[in-house]
Order: sequence, then C-alpha cells, then structure tokens
Amino acid sequence: MRRRVSLLAPLWLLSSLACAQSSAPGGQAPSPQLQHHSPGDAPFSGVTLTAATELVVVDVVVEDRGGQPVHGLKAADFQLLEGKTPQTLKSFEEHTSAEAKAAAAAVPKLPAMPAGVFTNFTPVPETASLNVLLLDSLNTPMKDQSYVRYQLQQYVKNAQPGTRIAIFGLNQRLVFLQGFSSDPEVLKSVVEHKLLPRASSLLDDPVSGGPTDLLSDQLSEAGASASAVANLQQFEADNATFQTTLREQYTLAAFNDLARYLSGFPGRKNLIWFSGSFPLTIFGDPNLQDPFEAQAQFGDELRQTTSLLDRARVAVYPIDARGLQTAPVFDASNSGRQYARNPGRFASDLSNFSQTNAEEHFSMQQIADETGGHAFYNTNGLAEAVSKALDAGANFYTLTYSPQDHDRDGKYRTIHVKLQGELAARNLKLAYRNGYYADDPANPKNGAATSLATSRGPAATPAAAAQARVNTVMQRGAPTPSEILFKVRVLPDSTATSAEIDTHNQPNPKLKQKGPFRF
Repeated sequence: MRRRVSLLAPLWLLSSLACAQSSAPGGQAPSPQLQHHSPGDAPFSGVTLTAATELVVVDVVVEDRGGQPVHGLKAADFQLLEGKTPQTLKSFEEHTSAEAKAAAAAVPKLPAMPAGVFTNFTPVPETASLNVLLLDSLNTPMKDQSYVRYQLQQYVKNAQPGTRIAIFGLNQRLVFLQGFSSDPEVLKSVVEHKLLPRASSLLDDPVSGGPTDLLSDQLSEAGASASAVANLQQFEADNATFQTTLREQYTLAAFNDLARYLSGFPGRKNLIWFSGSFPLTIFGDPNLQDPFEAQAQFGDELRQTTSLLDRARVAVYPIDARGLQTAPVFDASNSGRQYARNPGRFASDLSNFSQTNAEEHFSMQQIADETGGHAFYNTNGLAEAVSKALDAGANFYTLTYSPQDHDRDGKYRTIHVKLQGELAARNLKLAYRNGYYADDPANPKNGAATSLATSRGPAATPAAAAQARVNTVMQRGAPTPSEILFKVRVLPDSTATSAEIDTHNQPNPKLKQKGPFRF
C-alpha cells in the first residue's frame, strides 16, 4: 500500500532558537531581529528595526599537571585575546561532570508517538555536554577495529551512569548507528551488534594494515629491466596517492555531515574519533595569513570543515586505534624476502614508518589543539582514553565575548586564553579552540558555499551544493537532519481519483497539470 506523508507542525522550541544562534559563523551568536508592525498587523507593513551583535563562544578545559580538572575559577582569573587585542568577557560559566549528571537525569523522556507519527526531535540536556563515538573503518585495518570494539565493550560495562553518547561509523560515508542515549543496555547492544569490523578497499592491507609485497619488487627480484620496474613503481605510487586522496575526501565529507547534525543540539560536543590512520591535517596553520596555503587541493573544503565544527562547538579527541606501535619491518609475519636482494629497502621502510607515524601523531595533535580536545596515541588502554576524554569534556568553562573588530573580512582570527595572577605560575594546561573565520553569513566565501559535496563530485554552484546536501541526507543510514525540528504523520494513500485538486494542495505554477489527481 502506498503512503503519503503530511507535515503536522514545526516544533518551535527554545532549544531550537538557541541552536540557531550558536550556528552563526565562527561560533558567533547573532541577536534576533526586532520587528514592529503597524496597527492591523498587515503583512510586511510598517517599520522593521534590526539589531545585530556577534558573540564568540569559547569552551576552555583547565587541568593540572596530573590531568585532573581545576574547578572554582572566576572570570577575573582569565584573560582572552583575539589576535593581540584583549577582549571583554560578556558571560562566564563553569560546567562540571556533577552538573552534567544532574542535567541528564532531569531530561524528560520523549512521549510515545501515535502510530505513524515520527519526529526528528531528540531530548538532550540544555547545559551539559554531549558525547559522540566515531569508529572509522575507512582508515582503520580490521584487526584494529576488532580491538577498538573489545575496548568499547569494556568501557560500556563500566560507563558512568547518565553519560549521553551517540555512536557513528565511517566507511565511505558517515553512518548513523545510535542517537544520544544514556541507557547502558542500548549502548552495549550497539557495540555488540553494529560495530562489526569492515574492510576498507582504500587501504593496501585492509586486514592487518602492514606493508604489502609490491609487484615492482617481485619484478625486480625476477630480473626485469630497470625501466619496467621504474614505470611500475610510478604506477604504484600514483595509485597510493589516489587512494589517500579518496580517503581524505570521504573523511572531510563525513566530518561536514557530522558537524551539521551536531549543530542542531545545544552546548559542547566531545567527538571521540577512533582511527588507524590520519591521512589529512584537517586544520591549517593559524600562523599563516592563509592557514590552508600548504593544502591548496582541499583548501576550501578544509575551511568549510573548520567553520562547521566551530559553529557546532565540537571538540575532537582523536584516539589511535592501533595502540602502541612497532615498525612493521620487525613484525614476525614479515618474511623479509623483499629485503634479501635490496638491503637498502629495510632502512627506507623503517624511515618511512617513523616519518609517517610522526606526521600522523602531529596531525592528531593539531586536530585536538584546534578544537580544544586532546589526542591519545601509543597507548593500548583505549577504554581508559575514552573515560579521560569524556571526563575532560564534561569539566570546562564557557567564555563569550563580542569582538572589537567588526569587519567580517573572512580572515582567520586567532584566540588566546591565559590565566592571570598566581594561577599563571601554576603551569596549568588549557585546551580551547584556537580561532575562527570572520565570515559574513549573508555573503559566504565561495568555498564555504559550494564545498558541501566534497566526496560526491564537484559542487560548482550553491544550488548544486544544496542538492548534494539533500542527496546525502536521503541516503539510508545518514544522520537525521536537525537544523529544523519537525513532526510528521504517515497515512495510507487513497486509491480514489478526482478531476479537481484537493483543497489542501496547491499546483505547481510552472507545470500544466491535468487530472485525474490522487489525494
């Protein structure tokens, strides 16, 4: 039987208003427009008074040398600068894990919907932080995915009650596995039955992640000509670059989709990202005039991702799923055959491993630093890392200010937060996002407007980008769009036909439609 969907009513809640404000560029919250209508309430008549301001939101985690949260600080203990200019704080709040538990306990459950009625509204605490687990199978070998799954099983068994967690997967796109829930049985079921290891077709060895015997090495051992070996080596290098580029694109697109989903919820979000490879430095160098100058290939997309995460107040906690690593050249499964006739290959592979490892750890650290999170690598205690990340993300201070520079020139503006007085000498650690783009929402940059379809083909115009966004959210398993809250009802479709259009419907003025019509 066919079904038709009727839109019942938007859910205009206070939380949606707060979310709309926090989604302004750079994490800035514009003030609402004030409208005065003439008597009689004639539509679009009278005088419209518009007032706007900008509010930059900065979440700051303060820890001592042992990694424990520091509580009880006051607004006067902080100094915040944009560039080199001190800013005046507009508001100051402290958030604690105890407050988060109390807020989570006070969230009312969504009432049971009548048959055929659905909503995209998710009840969450207004003040507490939210947590997201992202299992990245695109960049992670299957053996490491299995270890992550085991560690998450251990974590869920001992998770603190009241911790609200959503779970996502990443293969060639973002996959929604579980919405925000604090029910340990629900989370345990997702980890047990949905976080199953999946092979990535874009990894050289999707099972172990180690080096593979290259065809060029085999030809060299067989005595092939130097030119043939060189040509094959070039082909293999080009193919490896192509695979890495695809992984970068898919990863960026997933982060864009996830940030858009999270922007519909209030407060801070802690994203715990399990990955076995970090092929891309998502954030640029804030010390450069153009932070993404060195990454011209993905400059627009990187900027888009940065802005989306800032607006959604997402702090990223990358966790290396590979745990404590050793060079693959020393692995017992490595026959060493490729080194027998080419002794220099051993030193080259060892050097490449060390360099790649260092670059990936730097990338992880940079992602964490730019969003106010923390990176975890060279540790087998992944469950402990999750606990530390969630604890750090639940204890923080929120500072807001109105920038003294009102020019929306689209440039990157750095943020510096310092402690004053005797606190400055205690060597406390501060984690916060390092800046934002001063974009004008009414006149977005070309990159921000057209890079929504990063991994789904070029988006040459804003209209094409918008269509790509629609195609993304319509895919099975995609996160439910949360920018506009709604409730819908699905009804049986009548088989009756009529020569007249139903009174509740309006024809498309651009199309000449003739009956019979179905309603």
